Amino acid sequence: MACVGCTSAATSGKTQGDLFDSRGRQTKGWSNKLIWGDNKLILSSLKAGPLRQQIEHAGGLKLIYIDPPFDVGADFSMDVEIGGETFHKEANLLEQIAYRDTWGRGADSFISMLYERLVLMKDLLSNDGSIGYPTQKPEALLERIVKACTNEGDLVADFFVGSGTTAAVAEKLGRKWIATDLGKFGVHTTRKRLIGVQRDLLMELVSVERLVVEIKGRLSDAEIKAA
Repeated sequence: MACVGCTSAATSGKTQGDLFDSRGRQTKGWSNKLIWGDNKLILSSLKAGPLRQQIEHAGGLKLIYIDPPFDVGADFSMDVEIGGETFHKEANLLEQIAYRDTWGRGADSFISMLYERLVLMKDLLSNDGSIGYPTQKPEALLERIVKACTNEGDLVADFFVGSGTTAAVAEKLGRKWIATDLGKFGVHTTRKRLIGVQRDLLMELVSVERLVVEIKGRLSDAEIKAA
C-alpha cells in the first residue's frame, strides 16, 4: 500500500508558507490522496489509522462511488464496422491487462469481497453521505452524481478508481478526494490524467487573471480620457 500522488485541495485564505515546509511537503490542510494497494487494507487503515481524524475534520466522506470488477466474464473484444464490412477485434495484451474483468473466483466470493469493503466504507461515510453504485464511469454521469450528492469542498472517495474518472471529476468540481486501486496501470493512468486536469485548471485560472488585468487596464484608460 503506497500513497503515490497527492494534490492540494482548495486552501483559500492560506499562503504557501502556511501550508508547506522548506522541502515543499504539505504540513497543513487537506491533501487529496491517490493510493495504490488492496482497498480492504486501505479502508482498514483509514478507519483505524491517523488519517481517520483528517477525514472526520474534512466532514467525513460525503460520497463513495463504487464500480467494482464484476464477475461477468468480460473480455473486451468487439465487432467493428468499417466500410460496410464487420471485423472482429480482439483486445490487445495491454487492454487485457488494464481493463478485463479481474474477478474470476465465482459469485459467492465476489459478494463476500464486496460486503467486507462496504462495511468498512459505511464506517467512514458521513451521516448525510451517499454511496453511488453504477456500473460504468462516463464523466457526464459522474458530474451529475457528484453535483447532486456533494457541495464544493466536500470529500469524495472511489476505492475502485480504475482510470481515474471519479478523481478527475472531483478535482474539476472543487471537491476533495481519495482514490485507490489495486492495479499499477490504473494508478498510473489516474495520476497522468489528474496532472492533465490540474494543468487545464491552471490555464483557466491564468486566462481569467489576464482578462481581469486587461479589463482593469481598459477602465483606467477610460478614466484617464474622461478626466
